[in-house]
Amino acid sequence: MAGLPIRPLPGACIVAVACSLATAATAQVDPVTAGNAREELSAEGISRMMVSLVHFTTLPAITVSSLTIERPDTGRDSKLDGTKIPLEWDFDLRERNFDLRGILSLAHVRAHDPFDLADGQGGNVSFDVNRRVWSGMLGAGPVFEVFEDLYVAPTIIGGISNINSEATNVNGIDEVIDPVEEVFLLNWQVNAYSIAGTLEVLYDTEFGEQNDNRLEAWVQYSHAYTDAYDYPGEILNFKGHSDAVGTNVRYSKKLGFDVYGFPIGVNLNVRNVFLGGEDSSALGFNYIVGLGGGIDIYETYEQIPGEGLRLTAQALTGDNVTGFSIGVDWIF
Repeated sequence: MAGLPIRPLPGACIVAVACSLATAATAQVDPVTAGNAREELSAEGISRMMVSLVHFTTLPAITVSSLTIERPDTGRDSKLDGTKIPLEWDFDLRERNFDLRGILSLAHVRAHDPFDLADGQGGNVSFDVNRRVWSGMLGAGPVFEVFEDLYVAPTIIGGISNINSEATNVNGIDEVIDPVEEVFLLNWQVNAYSIAGTLEVLYDTEFGEQNDNRLEAWVQYSHAYTDAYDYPGEILNFKGHSDAVGTNVRYSKKLGFDVYGFPIGVNLNVRNVFLGGEDSSALGFNYIVGLGGGIDIYETYEQIPGEGLRLTAQALTGDNVTGFSIGVDWIF
């Protein structure tokens, strides 16, 4: 087996969500805008956004990322920043003719979502909402070699998330938020659990006179279920299912020279993630495509498992979204 790399896993990554906060209309608020706001603040709207957010932290991850989402419905762009620590380890079980993969993923995502409501008098009622998600996921599954250099890896991963919402720089709040009954919709904290099943098909081969070229390509499907278990109000008692499909192609080559005794290589990478299911549009976009590359630094110590360190950078784009990512992986 050519060795399976640590790479972005199902189950974040690292990255966040855009969500619009506003509420019931008064006579001063534009009725169309207020209707959209009531939909966003309904239990169904909150659930769609939260399920998609938590699942997004379980997707093929980006170690450090920054995204800008265009929000034509609100007129103001949202900012999403994420950090994820994905660890993936394959245990060789030769006597059973398959490997066992273990997964641990820790993620933090911050979403900054400014939102304006027309007040019906030529002005706006402004909300500046910040949401943070901390999540931890743990999972495992077998890795089967079905043909030479071709592997299939089903995985189950589960964990918990803490989602915190805080509104600042709010003006005219009494015009759209009931200060007694609904103010908690702007400032709240929810805990949720998630379980996801993934299926990955991976092609991994080395070639060249000294096997100094490597090609990896994989397709991964993920389905997740998320359910809140600790929430301040019934409107935040969300649950639901979400789906995603990710693909990745990576070429890497050893360059044949050392730096301070460490062999150096380069890599090129193309990846994308498609969001599906009933909640696919809740994040403000449905897909992301990444293109980039980086440097591989190979270690020479037999005591350390794996081959070395991979540093990558990617430009990201999609429907209504642009950004970049910086990644650090351990090569296996």
